[in-house]
Amino acid sequence: MREKIKKYQEKYPFLKIANPRIKFVKLTVLILITLLFLRLSLIHHIYADDYTAYLGKKDEKLLIKKSQTRGSIYDRHGKELVTNTPVFAIIYRYDEKKSIDDLYHIAFSLAQLIDVDTDSLTTSQLKALYQYLNTGVNPTDIEAKQLEQLTAHEKRAHVIFTKMAEAYYGGENTLKFDVQAVEAARVLDHIGELPGIDLVTLGKRHFPDDLGEHDIVGRVSKGDSRFLRDDFKHYLNTEYTINDPIGLSGIERQYEDLLRGHKARYEMSSTGEIIELSTGTRGIDLVLTLDTAFSRRIDHILEKHMIHVKKHRPGATYLREAYVVAVCPYTGEILSLNGKILNDDNAFSDHPLGTMHHAFTMGSVVKGATLLTGYAHDVTRFGDQIDDRPMIFSDGSTKASWSDLGLVDDIEALRSSSNVYFMQQAIKIGGDVYHPKTNLNINPDTLAQHRFSFFQYGLGTYTGIDLPGEQMGLRNQDQSIAKLLDFAIGQSDTYTTLQLAQYVSTIANGGNRFALRLLKEASIKFSDDERQLIYATGPHLLNQIDLPAEAFKRVQEGFRQALQTSEGTGYYHFRNSKYSPAGKTGTAEEFVRDEEGHLMFDWHGQLIETNHMTFVGYAPHDKPEIAIAVVFPQAELPDEKNPIALEVANEIIDAYFELKRTH
Repeated sequence: MREKIKKYQEKYPFLKIANPRIKFVKLTVLILITLLFLRLSLIHHIYADDYTAYLGKKDEKLLIKKSQTRGSIYDRHGKELVTNTPVFAIIYRYDEKKSIDDLYHIAFSLAQLIDVDTDSLTTSQLKALYQYLNTGVNPTDIEAKQLEQLTAHEKRAHVIFTKMAEAYYGGENTLKFDVQAVEAARVLDHIGELPGIDLVTLGKRHFPDDLGEHDIVGRVSKGDSRFLRDDFKHYLNTEYTINDPIGLSGIERQYEDLLRGHKARYEMSSTGEIIELSTGTRGIDLVLTLDTAFSRRIDHILEKHMIHVKKHRPGATYLREAYVVAVCPYTGEILSLNGKILNDDNAFSDHPLGTMHHAFTMGSVVKGATLLTGYAHDVTRFGDQIDDRPMIFSDGSTKASWSDLGLVDDIEALRSSSNVYFMQQAIKIGGDVYHPKTNLNINPDTLAQHRFSFFQYGLGTYTGIDLPGEQMGLRNQDQSIAKLLDFAIGQSDTYTTLQLAQYVSTIANGGNRFALRLLKEASIKFSDDERQLIYATGPHLLNQIDLPAEAFKRVQEGFRQALQTSEGTGYYHFRNSKYSPAGKTGTAEEFVRDEEGHLMFDWHGQLIETNHMTFVGYAPHDKPEIAIAVVFPQAELPDEKNPIALEVANEIIDAYFELKRTH
């Protein structure tokens, strides 16, 4: 091979290169020529269609989409919660003929007329601006002290420039939302010098009622804010432009597709002519199931009682939050979601979504589901009795009711809140029978069987509420017999207040678990006098409990007796009620936690015991119109009684029927 090369070099002397530098240069040229041919080949054979489309883009018509007024939100009685108020906005309509220099020129001119927030500019954006202003500078060579030389005017211009460039996505972009009148006047005076810039009016969310600002209804992004990172691709794949207002949370997010409406669509030709393709439609108005007046009354009741017990009941030392859910038991319509946080300075903040985000051990309020589980597994028959006295196990441990109740049947066990009745029932479901001081042999699946039964009533599972972010609660991982017995009386898994409301509604209506919901109906408004109903929700049945009607009647009777007979645990606070209530009281033993959920200790390093106070109920007992769940975490210390849940529940039921007469 070497001899062949030598012959070629003798025949063609110019191939013989002695100088290594020349060799390197020629080799480099050869490589570059090869790469060039490869690139041309790619363009011709692979990217030909893309480049053809790009070169022809200047002849295409630009599609522009114009947002419409967002739909309003009302309560169940037509009271306005969220509407729109017109505000000035400065927009830019994309023009592909404009170069980067053109955009910067417009941006610098506009930056002299309006103020924009520059705090969000990143270091890389500031370097890009500095590089533009100082041609030839390498971004990696730019130092912090050089960026400090950028003026406020230059930074404003760069923010405006960035938003103008983003108009590529959708043909139009809002440069500033909610423009002050003085700024609007300055822009109008110079509008002829600002090609592509226009001053328009857009809708800004307005809240005629405080409830509209609660986190149930949620928030909408400002008209000059970019999409959240997680939403970026999703919205740009639809008809949104890059910073259209969108629902960020609550109802505003859940029903974004209805509230936003449909955009007007225009075409702008290469000559600048704008042709209307469709007028668009304003957003759809929503009527919620919420009762504003009732919700406000519940807020007042909660605040009044929380302030009172903090001042006058030592056991309420660690009480700082409260939650209430009120629903229509035959439809699943939510009448009110209430959450209150009492801060250290005795000021309240609203947290209604705590009813679905925060879960607690709920205590004896779940015993209705426990009894129905016994019926379902055929270990408890109607009228079965046990002798309620402390249970002693083989290891010497004991479990008991709050008092020795003596002989009680299934109804009386609910009325007097027997622990022993329901713990012995759980043992029977596990395949054994309780005998003092003997070992128990329990089927290891018994706890799972209980949980599955509880799911049928809404405890420990999703309620179907039409809001994002619902939590299920926590399932205790302890599989011991002791934890099974605790589960039967509500001292194991955690549930949300929302789940309690669905559970008690299922009992109240006789075994139908309806999805809880906030949307009642949706309609399109054509004028002040003309509106078309396009959607009305009805009860959505999630499941039906396969038990005889008599099973629910016995639980309902136990709940009625708990509030209406002298032996009932809630009788003292409901004895004068006019509305024939039924319900179940609850006390859950727990340890004190701080605002961040960390366990707290006393001066001796011991965990501090506390009780959650809970209540579920409905009224009237024979034809329920309202069902409620009330939860006061850390409401009392073990030696200090605090019946705040009962007091509040009684007032809430009274308030419902009082307000009903005024509607």
